[in-house]
Amino acid sequence: MSLKPLLLCCPLWLGSSFVCANQTGSPPTKPEIVPSKAIPITTATATASTLEVTVTALGELESPEKPMIAAEIAGRILNLTVDEGDVVTEKQMLAELDTEGYQIQLEQANAELQRLTALISNQEVTVKRFQDLLKQRSVAQSELDKAQTELAISQAQVVGAQARIKEVRYYLAKSQIVSPVNGIVQQRLVSKGDYVNPGTRLFHIVVTDKLRARLFLPETVVTQVHPGVPVRLSLGLREGEGKEETTITTTISRLRPMLEPSNRALEVLVDFANDYHWKPGYSAKGVMVLERRSHAVLVPEISIVRRPAGEVVYLIDDNQAKQRVVQTGQRKGPLIEILTGLKAGEQIAVDGAGFLTDGALVSLRGSKP
Repeated sequence: MSLKPLLLCCPLWLGSSFVCANQTGSPPTKPEIVPSKAIPITTATATASTLEVTVTALGELESPEKPMIAAEIAGRILNLTVDEGDVVTEKQMLAELDTEGYQIQLEQANAELQRLTALISNQEVTVKRFQDLLKQRSVAQSELDKAQTELAISQAQVVGAQARIKEVRYYLAKSQIVSPVNGIVQQRLVSKGDYVNPGTRLFHIVVTDKLRARLFLPETVVTQVHPGVPVRLSLGLREGEGKEETTITTTISRLRPMLEPSNRALEVLVDFANDYHWKPGYSAKGVMVLERRSHAVLVPEISIVRRPAGEVVYLIDDNQAKQRVVQTGQRKGPLIEILTGLKAGEQIAVDGAGFLTDGALVSLRGSKP
């Protein structure tokens, strides 16, 4: 028996069965058309936001006032009242010098003043007597002139004696070494019993309630910075796990007029109140706001792809990628500014953008915020 007629009839029978199954069952759901060669991607929408154009500079903190306290008179140190690390206030005594020698000089100056005062009293009487005798022609004019000269000399010596007393009292006052500022003792350079001369360094005091950040900028931005430019200062040190960096917002105080010859850097000085108890010598970071741009177009930085045409993004329209050449600008966290080539509201590829080409078919896996 031949099998050929039977085999020829099988497709017709199978076809009839398929038709009957479709007619008796519910209408099938139309499947989503996803091309087999579509590249899976995520998308994001270009947004418009305010963007700050900034430049970051590194530097260090320093005290604007750090006087080196020196002796103004000679003497032996009798007493020290502070040590390194002590907090001191303005006019607080730091050390005391021996004053016995100056006390003796003061007594001598006072005694000399008393002697001259008594001498002048006697000379004034003599001058008065010679004036009366001269009227009676009982004494020569030269005798009166001599008495008047001696009186004038004594009066001048009184002025000198009074000045000497002021000088010795000045020395006595300087025997007590006091702090000229509110601050902290950074260094004590002498010990009790040391003999010091005028100019001998005794203490180094540092002011910490106000600090100065000295930041270094490249010469390429010299024309863009000036006093008054906003600055955000931070140390880059974490106070603890999960805590944010402490930031102080202030402005540029001054600029040094010359660039440093060694590194061609401009020194920027930022004075600020030390409310967070930072210490001189800390490393500092300053972010200077050069410009604020409103309505800047921002996209995720990972959506930017480098191609032979330059930097591009891929616009997504009806499951198809369209290449668009763009010009990028400033960064803002994970986002980057688009200067030209893209408008706010346009949808672009993010994850998977590096695998796309112009006209490529895509399938959407989700969108980025």
